[in-house]
Amino acid sequence: MLRSLTLLFIFLFGAVAAYAADDAPHHSLIRVFGKDLAHEKKLLSDDMLDIMPQDGAPGVLVAALPHNFDYLASLGYRWDVIHQDLEEFYARRAREGGSLDLMGGYKTHVEILAAMDSIHANHPSITTARFSIGTTLEGRDIWAMKISDNPDQDEEEIELLYDALIHSREPAAMEVLFLFMDHLTDQYGVNQHITDLVNTREFYFIPCINVDGYLYNQQTNPNGGGMWRKNRRNNGGGSYGVDLNRNWGFNWGFDNNGSSPTPSSETYRGTGPFSEPETQVMRDFINSRNFTVAMNYHTYSNLILYSWGSSGYQGGFTADDATFQLMGDSMQFYIQQVNGAVYTVGQPWAVLYDVNGDCNDWCYGEQTTKPKIFGFTTEVGGASDGFWPAPNRILPLAQENLPANIFVARYAVNLVPPDYQVKRVRQFQEELNGDNDGTVEPGEGVGLTIYLRNTGLLSLGELTGVLTTSTPNVTILNGNSTWPAMAPFDSAANDMTLSLSIGGGFVSPGAVNCQLHLTSFEGLDTTIAITAVVGNPVFFDDMESGTNGWTHSGEQDQWHLSTRRAASPTQAWYCGLEGAGQYSSNQNATLTSPPILLGNNAVLTFSHWFQLESGFDFGFVEVFDGTGAQLVAGPFTGSNGAFQTVSVSLAQFPAGSLVNIRFRQTSDGALVQEGWYVDDVFVGPPPNIDAAPAAISVAVDTTSVEEEIILVGNTGGSDLVYSVLFQNGTAIADTGGPDAFGYRWQDSDDQCGPIYSWLPIGALGTPITWVDGEGDMVRGPYALPFEFPFYGQMYDDIWVSANGWISFADSINETFTNTALPNASAAGAAIFAWWDDLKPQLAGTNVRFWTNGADSAAVHYENVRAGTAPNQGTYNFQILLTARGEARVFYGNMGTIRLQSATIGIQNAEKTVGLTVLSNQAGIGNFESRRFALGPRWVSVLPVSGIVEPAGVDTLRLSFLGRELCGDPSLSGLVIRSNDQETPELIIPIDATPGLPLAAPSDLTIFPSGNDVELRWNAVPGAAAYRVEFFFELGGLPTIVGEPVTNYFLHTNALDVSLGYYQVRALP
Repeated sequence: MLRSLTLLFIFLFGAVAAYAADDAPHHSLIRVFGKDLAHEKKLLSDDMLDIMPQDGAPGVLVAALPHNFDYLASLGYRWDVIHQDLEEFYARRAREGGSLDLMGGYKTHVEILAAMDSIHANHPSITTARFSIGTTLEGRDIWAMKISDNPDQDEEEIELLYDALIHSREPAAMEVLFLFMDHLTDQYGVNQHITDLVNTREFYFIPCINVDGYLYNQQTNPNGGGMWRKNRRNNGGGSYGVDLNRNWGFNWGFDNNGSSPTPSSETYRGTGPFSEPETQVMRDFINSRNFTVAMNYHTYSNLILYSWGSSGYQGGFTADDATFQLMGDSMQFYIQQVNGAVYTVGQPWAVLYDVNGDCNDWCYGEQTTKPKIFGFTTEVGGASDGFWPAPNRILPLAQENLPANIFVARYAVNLVPPDYQVKRVRQFQEELNGDNDGTVEPGEGVGLTIYLRNTGLLSLGELTGVLTTSTPNVTILNGNSTWPAMAPFDSAANDMTLSLSIGGGFVSPGAVNCQLHLTSFEGLDTTIAITAVVGNPVFFDDMESGTNGWTHSGEQDQWHLSTRRAASPTQAWYCGLEGAGQYSSNQNATLTSPPILLGNNAVLTFSHWFQLESGFDFGFVEVFDGTGAQLVAGPFTGSNGAFQTVSVSLAQFPAGSLVNIRFRQTSDGALVQEGWYVDDVFVGPPPNIDAAPAAISVAVDTTSVEEEIILVGNTGGSDLVYSVLFQNGTAIADTGGPDAFGYRWQDSDDQCGPIYSWLPIGALGTPITWVDGEGDMVRGPYALPFEFPFYGQMYDDIWVSANGWISFADSINETFTNTALPNASAAGAAIFAWWDDLKPQLAGTNVRFWTNGADSAAVHYENVRAGTAPNQGTYNFQILLTARGEARVFYGNMGTIRLQSATIGIQNAEKTVGLTVLSNQAGIGNFESRRFALGPRWVSVLPVSGIVEPAGVDTLRLSFLGRELCGDPSLSGLVIRSNDQETPELIIPIDATPGLPLAAPSDLTIFPSGNDVELRWNAVPGAAAYRVEFFFELGGLPTIVGEPVTNYFLHTNALDVSLGYYQVRALP
């Protein structure tokens, strides 16, 4: 025994030496304070820091490494130190608690294996020996063991998984498992309830998943308190580790809030889903079994968590949310009965923070390779316990979770699907024997294709189905079909189309209610309700006639009809307080429509205005179809500045579905703003876009502006919501972009770039002033004399920030920070001309808002300092907005100091798309200009968005600037994006050629001949072709009737020329 201990000591000592090169600096537990609450909240999403579970006190708890302090100071934070050396605090607390063992009283890895071996040795008839399910990154075994009445047999029993230490600094979680394992084995044959559970269940335990990380903590901090969380992947650049609970394949990398792409972050998700051997091993083991419940133990926070991890996925709620809530509430109850501890129950996004790529979501969400598994994460212990609770807390924490584990094992029987079960997953209907307009009408037929999924445990042979209906004026033409054999989780469609005939007396629009009776050789016998739709059902509510069946509920519910704001006079639903104009903290309030019948390829359109704390408070739009909630729009956060129309497809829901539309607003426990308004909700048939001409080719004199038009029509059954942007166009130097929307920047160094032209504003316009203490505040709104297009929306107001930016939508006073764009911490719908910690409240500064009353507006910053000391220098710059959608920034005398410290760029209202010119780096000089515009500099379009009613037409006017072509032909394309499901993106090629202007054709003569009209004119030198246009009235919109290459054109089947006018243009 002495020899083995000596060898063990040498092994551990060698490992410590091996890891010394990696350097494991200790953490300090600090409470960080910002300039205000908003400043503090930015830390919660900062992946450069190790954010601790919060305790409800002011400030943000951070486990800070030595290099974090300079970083925090650079962002303007201060802090109080709680524990200078957190690792030593945990170890000292363990020593003071009487523990002289390694790992502060917790089992070492060797002791974990020994404890598993001991359980098996003492109870060999109901346990397996520990077995390896695979190896870690560094080649160590991941051990598991099974407890059941016939442990070496694979019986048809309910299977449950209990695991711990996927995060290697959370050993109290592992101790919970061992107490449960001891209880099951020690009470077998003694306690009848436990005996029954062991006889009818198969319990699998994996006490330590992240073996490498746990051993690293053991070797760097042998007395306990190690803070290593991730595995030991060498990411390069001095960074180690992947967070194994962000590396699972379902929703991996869904966003950068629930996991991080930064290797040094504590929530780094890895290079791809299941990139790590540990998660691959767990995935393969789980897929090899048939688990019903997975209990994943962690520390700390006194939480019981379940899917979904992210609020942005399907609204944050699963189809089984009620079951999750019931089980979580029950676990909470049983835990509280032991020691009085109250665990909070909910989804991570609701009670902790967003999570993606975690084990819970994969267990439940992945349903193609295995059945769905009800996964729970229990965060054991409170804030005073931390990651390494004192030795005298180990047993109480394990004891308080014991009855919850027993409850889960008992309740699991209610979660097991039957052997044979099917579910309708999709349905399509088609028009038969009709007019081929895609809509089933009375007098026509309807064909049904129905996809079924085998949701049972066993394979199904061929299914036989019989369709019946009792709906009047409907006759079954073919009510018999079969479905092929399906393995579990497979889906299939009927072999022969089911068909019905709709009588002429059927009232349209309406629903045909049918029953599909299904049987199989294996004994399946079930009936599924099927609905077909006749006509195009339409739902519309402008909120002017009362509640009309809308209901509202939830935590801190504040939904009500209000006249504060509305898209169409005079009312909208509003979630917020009427008097204060603010919503509540800790909100999860829902507004739900009455039941709505969907037709083929239905669309949802609504108008909304929102101002929600960016990155923390959200608006979701969800659809309930009887099986759960599905997110269809959002999450919305920040501010959109004006009512905007949103249109989304509901084609994923079969025709005949009866659904409810739900608008849900959530908030955290801190800052609140005005809230969310919803108006003009429409559900009905889709629109259909029709645009002309199909292409544009234009010659532009280098000293002139040429205009062309594009007509956007709607031949569908609901409003067409569209936006336009340009393709990149011909590449040019000294530019950047485009961003995801199409915006580019260009500076005056380019030979065809924006000209530096300082506006002599001086004392003109409206002065904007600040006083001491208001250095980060905004002023406004200031009215523009025109509507300015920006990221697909039109704005007529701006707000001006003391820190060198303007916004069309965000009037929030943002504490200064400095970051690349897009970024949720920055203002939305904003132009950042010189974003720095400016001090316009100091004497000698001059900030003004100016317009010419027509097509130009500017914000003027003069002699503005970046600090209070004179040596900080002064800056002079202007932001010019023009009615054609162009923003220019003129930089006057910017001095030579701190020119590397600011950010220049733009971002949209949602803060998801942006363009950075520079951020905290050199790149600006004196007397320069920068331009931001959508697409190529030589063409612009207005409007940039719009709504076209059914049978309506909108006109897009394109302006080509010859001087911007720089003598080179330029190619681009106008991209029209819309809610047309068949053609969501339509591209019209554009070809612009510089050149001398062609003369206008002369001596146009018109010769009517029956229904035809013959036109002749004098040829124009240099013309390659001619465009013949017809106007119904002077100044009206032309119709292009032909483009001949000679000076003759025959307009066949022409309209009476007495009703309009012809125009002929020469083309180069």
